[in-house]
Amino acid sequence: MRKSWLFPVAALVWLLTSCFVPADSQTSEQPCMAPADHTQNPGIILQAQKLEYFEAENRLEATGKVSVIYGDTLLLADRMEMNTESGVGTATGDVRMSTREDHLRASRMDFDLTNERGLVYDASGVLGNAYRIRSERLERLGPQRFVAQRGRLTTCTGQLPAWEIRARSAHFGAGKYMTMQHPSFRIKGVPVFYLPYAVFPYRDERTTGFLPPNLGSGSNHGAVVRGEFFWAMTDWMDSTLGLEYFSERGYRPYAEYRYSLDPQSDGLVQGAYIRDRKTGDDLWRVFLQQRQAFGWGISALTQLDRRSDRDIHRRFAHNIRQEAVIRTASFGNLSKRFANARATLKVDWFEGIPDGGGDETFARLPSLHVEQFLTPLLGPAYFSVSAAADRMRASNVRDNAIVQRFDLFPQISVPLRLAPWLQVTGSGGLRQTFYEPEGVAEGGVSRTVADVRASVQGPAWKRRYAGRGDSVLVHLLATRLDYRYVPEVDQDDLPAYETLDEREHLLDPLETLTLLDRIGPANYVKLRLANRFFVRDGSRQVREAAHLIIAQGFHLGHGGPAQRAGELGSLDIDVGVRLWQLWSLESVLRVAPEMDELQTGNWRVAVNLPRGNSLFVQTNYRRNPEALYVIGGTQATVLRGLTAGYDARYDALQGQVREHGITLSYQAQCWSVNGNLRVLHNGDKFFQVRTDLLYF
Repeated sequence: MRKSWLFPVAALVWLLTSCFVPADSQTSEQPCMAPADHTQNPGIILQAQKLEYFEAENRLEATGKVSVIYGDTLLLADRMEMNTESGVGTATGDVRMSTREDHLRASRMDFDLTNERGLVYDASGVLGNAYRIRSERLERLGPQRFVAQRGRLTTCTGQLPAWEIRARSAHFGAGKYMTMQHPSFRIKGVPVFYLPYAVFPYRDERTTGFLPPNLGSGSNHGAVVRGEFFWAMTDWMDSTLGLEYFSERGYRPYAEYRYSLDPQSDGLVQGAYIRDRKTGDDLWRVFLQQRQAFGWGISALTQLDRRSDRDIHRRFAHNIRQEAVIRTASFGNLSKRFANARATLKVDWFEGIPDGGGDETFARLPSLHVEQFLTPLLGPAYFSVSAAADRMRASNVRDNAIVQRFDLFPQISVPLRLAPWLQVTGSGGLRQTFYEPEGVAEGGVSRTVADVRASVQGPAWKRRYAGRGDSVLVHLLATRLDYRYVPEVDQDDLPAYETLDEREHLLDPLETLTLLDRIGPANYVKLRLANRFFVRDGSRQVREAAHLIIAQGFHLGHGGPAQRAGELGSLDIDVGVRLWQLWSLESVLRVAPEMDELQTGNWRVAVNLPRGNSLFVQTNYRRNPEALYVIGGTQATVLRGLTAGYDARYDALQGQVREHGITLSYQAQCWSVNGNLRVLHNGDKFFQVRTDLLYF
């Protein structure tokens, strides 16, 4: 809350009894000062070269470097005169007033302390730590209420600012915004447009008001104009209302509502609609995301994505990523956490997007999952269990018939710490799964499969190397050995809701991904070696400078499927290098040694130079289904405040560039403009420009 401009009348009663010079006495040129630690009013300090009090007239005069401090308000003037009975007075000369948010300078100030009003002449300065203001008359009507007559407003400096708003009058209300009558917007003093009425924020906070418009042009959509209104409803929720105009398509109104109750409870709701005049389609989308912590260990997570048959999101996509979406995902779950368990009730709905080439649906309506975490059993042994009941249907499984699936998986684990650097853990369980089609008298099937695992963590070594000064290099080498055994079980009669060919996609038997409908046999061991290098520089901050992690699997010859016995499993390589802050290298690879093929490979090199210059190149490769993309981009500072960027996505298998992007951004002291051009592989082009007035 803004503080009062001047001190109250009660403060002067104390002031006059402690520091004044009678009119008929010899005045002193030494400063007269009321100390801040006075017991009756510790928040007042008044200082001047000369201070006189005329008792008959109840008049106080202060001249020469007058300084008044009250709370966080500072008032400076060459001369101040005030009636101590009415609280009416005048400050003249070089008048300056400063608070935490406002800093004003004027030639004269008339004030009424009793009614907390004031009038400032030839005012200039800063309001709300954002706007620079000039006004012939600035009147204070009360706490946080001002009226500026014939004022100028800008966030720029200089006699001829890059932009400013001139108005006959401007009212600063008790909220976070001001209203202006007959404002004109000017660039370098030249009028650009006029409005009969306008609202602008003037606080460094979320403020209700219109956002700067966006302009663009696309080969499919024609000219594009977008306007938005931001509504700061409360300090914990807000919304944006927008209208986008496409000259070739029509009008697209949209809205977004957001709220945040606490770090674990927030959400948003989005909606959009357009009647596409080019195709005659009615396109719409409703999207909701929500998470909520209710306390008592209860939490909820929800997402709803509903679209028209013709997808509005894909039709008006501006990049390949939006075009690549082939299905919608809607889900909701309610979870209760207990001291040593968790229960979750959830629903899932996945629906293919016809425009993306898919129309399959999969639903779990509903699912109940219960987990009991590791609980002491006997000695070093622990017991855990997971149970699930799912009511499922899919358009491509059993003619969309509804099937109920029940899964129970109890386990016993025995962790043993043999040394500080060595731990051995063994676990085993028996998973039982039952399928019951609804409306079928005898159609149930079941499966029972054992699952045994073991791991050895350690040994580990650490070596420390001293460098120059306080710099230190630490090398950490750690090992881990994992094993899993699952016997081969006939599962051909089970409905294939959650299946994936492990050999085709080279799934590691030790992956945490569990596909209940097809659990592949395994007699598999994997060794993992992790090399990590940490550095501590002169600032005594520790960071990872590099790592090399190699893991190799092997299918043992007994108990596993005969066609895989003796085969090498996947070889995983993870490399990361950041020796200096300016550049980094990251790479993750998975290789099938027996087939001598790279199954997945992702790597990225990035260089971040001073003054906003950067460069990156990355590749994303997948064997099944095969895909290879090369993505690169750069950003450079062309001139002071002007940056240019370019990025591209190249499809190496198709031999074509799928997307080009060019950006140009200029940021001045008080405004910025950003231009973006996207050219897609199908020839679509979209150009967009946005201008922002920098308030804060």
